[in-house]
Amino acid sequence: MHRIGFLLLFSLLFVVMSANADFVTYQLTGEIPIGADLNHPFVTGGETWTANFIVDTFTASIGDIFGDSAGYQDAVVSGSLFFSGGYIPEVDFSGYDVVVFNDTAAGFDAIAFGFDLANGSLDGSLFQALTTNDQFLSLDLPDVGSSLTPAPSLTEDAFFQLSFTDDFGTVTYNSGLANNVSFEAIPEPSSLLILSSALLGISLRRRKTD
Repeated sequence: MHRIGFLLLFSLLFVVMSANADFVTYQLTGEIPIGADLNHPFVTGGETWTANFIVDTFTASIGDIFGDSAGYQDAVVSGSLFFSGGYIPEVDFSGYDVVVFNDTAAGFDAIAFGFDLANGSLDGSLFQALTTNDQFLSLDLPDVGSSLTPAPSLTEDAFFQLSFTDDFGTVTYNSGLANNVSFEAIPEPSSLLILSSALLGISLRRRKTD
């Protein structure tokens, strides 16, 4: 039975890795600064926020969008947004575009998420992390382990950090006010959940047969 359990685990691992090999969770975290354009009944200044976007990293680039950038149309499979005050918007982020910047002229790297960014426009919400540290090695969609740490504050040019809109109101601020959004590419979580369930099932089965 031990051998059967091992073979079952190996098969499940293969299925999980194959099914999720293209998906990576992109996590952005920031803090709404005092002075932000805040017109929302459920969000206040000083709150932190976290956005998670599950991205299909096999999405083909459609080319340069804004200069020293690469656009990935409809790359976001699903997403979520949480504010530390407890508000969780019921917003569907699937179909959002991703733009990766490696701007050697202006000296910054960035990653942006929004609807219709690939056509050079913005419709709806926008999330963006940027840094003057050279942390991206290419214009490819970042793989697991990639990150951006915001430093220093960018005041000469103002870039959106968060521009969120839903049925209740808006929350907006840019890097001229506070460049505080960090980015990290982490494993897509569903594969870990499936793997944990598989391990638990095999463990219970072994206990019954031992």
